[in-house]
Amino acid sequence: MAYALCLMASFLMFVIMMQVKGDVFILLRERKTLALDQKQLHEDLRVLEAEYAHLANFDRMITLAEQRGFKEASMKQLLREDL
Repeated sequence: MAYALCLMASFLMFVIMMQVKGDVFILLRERKTLALDQKQLHEDLRVLEAEYAHLANFDRMITLAEQRGFKEASMKQLLREDL
């Protein structure tokens, strides 16, 4: 009787251990996927920051405005007349 009880307990512990092992494998795979996603997002952010720095460069915008023939805005254009 005691032998059968020990055998059942061992089998139950084996099943639980295999379940935990499977869960750990899934979690490790998910962690790896998230780390890769985070790395890609970080790279995307670096590219976007570089693009923004280039596009928002004041000297570049002045040069583009001069090339396109833009004129400076007057105060009248900036103020609303209906106030």
